[in-house]
Amino acid sequence: VDVVKTEDACRAFMAFCRASGLMARDMMTPRKRGGEARALQA
Repeated sequence: VDVVKTEDACRAFMAFCRASGLMARDMMTPRKRGGEARALQA
């Protein structure tokens, strides 16, 4: 496996995790529910 590709994938994954955490916090508030929450969980 190419090291550069692995590092890029790791960086992208960490960025995605951070974005998911922010989205999850937004989804905890009652104003965001329904279709949006289902689409993000899928």
